[in-house]
Amino acid sequence: MLSKFLHRAAQQKSASVALLVDPSSQVEEGLSCLAKGVEEGCVDAVFYGGSLRTHSEEEAQWNTLRQKIQAPIFAFPSNALQVHPTADGLLHLSLVSGRNPDYLIGRHVEAAVYLDELGIEVVPTAYLLIDGGKVSTAAYITNTTPIPSDKVDIAYATALASVQLGMKAIYLEAGSGADNAVPVKMVKTLSSKLDVPIIVGGGIRSAEQLRALSDAGADVLVIGNAFEENPFQIMADLRTFKCAVEV
Repeated sequence: MLSKFLHRAAQQKSASVALLVDPSSQVEEGLSCLAKGVEEGCVDAVFYGGSLRTHSEEEAQWNTLRQKIQAPIFAFPSNALQVHPTADGLLHLSLVSGRNPDYLIGRHVEAAVYLDELGIEVVPTAYLLIDGGKVSTAAYITNTTPIPSDKVDIAYATALASVQLGMKAIYLEAGSGADNAVPVKMVKTLSSKLDVPIIVGGGIRSAEQLRALSDAGADVLVIGNAFEENPFQIMADLRTFKCAVEV
């Protein structure tokens, strides 16, 4: 299901929207708002996970999410061993912008047999941390220096190498709560030169940003922190974005 979702998103004129649900910070009000957004067609999928996560949180949150949300739920965990068995697919992230072997391949080796036994779809995804103006949780946890936002050539070379190594998607991440989203110029360059889906997340807070990144060639736009802070406002922005697409 995940590869079909990404393929469909890449074929559309406008980007699909995924909401990132962090089980450690989601509240009932947010889940209800998310469910309505799915019903209205403002949200196309859910990415489930976070940089910090415990097993005790997982089961209850996951079951609640499954009951309320009628949309595909894809795993986006800090550790693949935390993937829920009924996930609709796994974005199997390799942190290619860093040099920490644990997040390039180490965690993947630890989880390989478990994921194979689960039998869920795994999509190898190149994960590039881009400087979003502040230290992100992902950068801190992984001890990774983000790619400077003005170094489009480095981002492109890194993404290109990932595709040459067999990665099936590129995830450009400015980080949770980033001051700045991934630059439009960077998205446009990678989307025009690479024939894989481009996912963009971090620092997206408005309909204008959604439109600009979509026009630049992003195939999937991911919203996390802004939704946690003000779910009603971000849903209003998504309605504006989606309505503009339909006109």
